Amino acid sequence: GLQPKILSYAEILREFITHRIIVIRNRTEYKLKKAESRLHINEGLLIAINNIDEVIELIKKSENPQEARQKLTQKFSLSDSQAEAILKMPLSRLTNLQTQKLIEEKQDLLLNITKYKAILADKQKIFEIIKKETRDLIDKYGDERRTEIREKAPDVTLTYKETIPEEETVIVLTENQMIKRMALSLYQSQRRGGKGKRGIKIREEDLIRQMFITSSHDTILLFTQQGRVYSIPAYEIPLGSRYSQGKALVNYVDLQSEEIITDITAISESQDAKTLIFVTKQGYIKKTELKGLLK
Repeated sequence: GLQPKILSYAEILREFITHRIIVIRNRTEYKLKKAESRLHINEGLLIAINNIDEVIELIKKSENPQEARQKLTQKFSLSDSQAEAILKMPLSRLTNLQTQKLIEEKQDLLLNITKYKAILADKQKIFEIIKKETRDLIDKYGDERRTEIREKAPDVTLTYKETIPEEETVIVLTENQMIKRMALSLYQSQRRGGKGKRGIKIREEDLIRQMFITSSHDTILLFTQQGRVYSIPAYEIPLGSRYSQGKALVNYVDLQSEEIITDITAISESQDAKTLIFVTKQGYIKKTELKGLLK
């Protein structure tokens, strides 16, 4: 079957012209057929008017329209459609004015038929019609160009992060190592006496460990009890509702056996901090460059 394809400007013009040729040819053939049909009826009416006395006498002596139609076709060599038109012809057509109109109509029909046949016989005439109708469209609908044509702009490559809307979000971590992210817009300030809003749906045996506000473009650092640090972009944590439980951390980081997250924090690219300080319960301290921890 036909397959979609990308066309050049020249190919588009060629297809458009081919389509217009088909449209004009079909339209002209229809008009020619209609004009010839009307000319046939017109000639029958003129025959009846030129022999009006005989026609009226023949119709009066006929017992029914069918007999009158048959007699008309036989006596005046008319077709069934011509005879039918004569039988339906009102008496007002018998006036000189109406008779003259039929004669003028016949002349116009003959001119149009000649013109239609000339168009169908000469492809150059079809091209002239295409030009004229295209110019008419330009005159009727054409306006000044609103867009500016410039040289092709250099290709721009966007990272996946740049396609993510930057917005303030709420990160929640529970004791059972569940994490979730919610849009800050889900919350609003309340006056005294407000009932507050649910922040997360957690199981009875679970508790919220940490909850803070950060940007969807920030990097979340996750620290384990074994001294390891994992990092994930905030936007990789799917947005949830206030009633969702969140997902287990193992869906985002490859934790080792018996390893749990004890602390999390957010780092922004706009921050001036370049290092991170670790302090243990036993008094050890360590400084590490942030760039080694970020994805």
